[in-house]
Amino acid sequence: MLKVDNLCKNFGGLKAVNQCSFEVQEGMIYGLIGPNGSGKTTTFNLITGFLEPSGGRVLFKGEEITGLAPYKIAHLGIGRTFQLVRLFHNMTVMENVLLAFKDQSGERLFNAFFRPRQVIREQTGNEKKALELLEMLQIAPIRDEYVGNLGYAQQKLVELSRILMTDPEMILLDELMAGISPAFAERLLDYVRQLRDEQGITFLVVEHNMHVVMSLCEWIVVLNYGEKIAEGTPEQVSSNPVVIDAYLGV
Repeated sequence: MLKVDNLCKNFGGLKAVNQCSFEVQEGMIYGLIGPNGSGKTTTFNLITGFLEPSGGRVLFKGEEITGLAPYKIAHLGIGRTFQLVRLFHNMTVMENVLLAFKDQSGERLFNAFFRPRQVIREQTGNEKKALELLEMLQIAPIRDEYVGNLGYAQQKLVELSRILMTDPEMILLDELMAGISPAFAERLLDYVRQLRDEQGITFLVVEHNMHVVMSLCEWIVVLNYGEKIAEGTPEQVSSNPVVIDAYLGV
């Protein structure tokens, strides 16, 4: 589904990502791990168009998406979360989620004035779909609450809800478990597995919590200083001397 081919990103003399290559197969949960500063989030930003690569290319379902704008990549079917949640805090949960629908008729001035029934009918359908999703993630009771009043864990669920409204085929999760309790983390892991099993969504996960990575991911890619140093099953990666050295030192 996703192919990263010799991807590079230089910041002046710093090679944040250096000749990085890996593939993600459809319908699986992949992990992207490495010590702090190893280039994980930079790689995410290159894949999703938030940074322009210095070299290499990215392909999604065989189509090159290197350097496309983030919204174009999102429209192709790739969603993502961020290390720090990016939501509109002065809008309600429902309003944040409804923003994600693509090509809404009401966004066009002509339709708002001359096709109001079409706009209302579409809006009603969108609200129904959004409510069903909020109910699945167990946050429907707070749908009219301002996002700025929510706890960080609840905000992460809202961000995930908004991504799911775009009907993504693949989701990149950047530190989804950071800043939340272990009990809530288990709940999020269950949602990820459910989305993969029931909707066939492919996941690529950046995560520092090794327990989460080893229990969730079926294949893991390891970065260090911007380069891929290993990949394999959780068992292979956890016993790889090169990976152990990268985390703990020789």
